[in-house]
Amino acid sequence: MAKTKRYAERIVKLLEEMGEANAHQIYDYLAEKWVHSPTMSALGNILSKDKRFSKVGKQLRKHNGSHYEIIIWGLRGENENAMDREIQTEND
Repeated sequence: MAKTKRYAERIVKLLEEMGEANAHQIYDYLAEKWVHSPTMSALGNILSKDKRFSKVGKQLRKHNGSHYEIIIWGLRGENENAMDREIQTEND
């Protein structure tokens, strides 16, 4: 089994347990399981190209005066109209 398939299977298990998670939570989860976990770019590719995952919402982060968005991911069947959710804000 290829690495990306293993990563995708682990992400499915995580999202079945949690329901939804942002990219940083998924990245940290995979980094705990494997020494050679995917980079954030590779993780973004896995999440966007696999049809089992869908974007559930966005989370706005503020850190050191700059703002950036983090995508929240879920499993496709569970969250059909999920992107209608408002952006959550988190201050660090």
